[in-house]
Amino acid sequence: MSSSLGALNDDELVPVMQRAAAMLFPSTDDFGLIPVESRACGRPVIAFAAGGALETVKAGETGEFFDWATSETIRAVVENFDPDAYDPAAIRSHAENWSLRRFQAQIRAVIERTALTSGV
Repeated sequence: MSSSLGALNDDELVPVMQRAAAMLFPSTDDFGLIPVESRACGRPVIAFAAGGALETVKAGETGEFFDWATSETIRAVVENFDPDAYDPAAIRSHAENWSLRRFQAQIRAVIERTALTSGV
């Protein structure tokens, strides 16, 4: 039996994500912030093999993919999914590639390179 938690604020959502067996992401978003947030909580992602998930999910390490967004395909991947086969620390570490700290460092590096090459 499933239950709906309704709208949650960040303080409520993070513990729910940390306890989840996995996060199902059937979307084709360009990036997909929710899968990265789930992995920041150490939880694997079951994602549709399209869009940004192809760049942020590593099959067998941080989650798994399914090729067809049909109820049968999703049911099969969820039923065969073993959340204990994933290392929460490794999943969280991989999510750090999209952290605010890393983003700021990369932006700073671009600005510094640009300033050096333009003589500013």
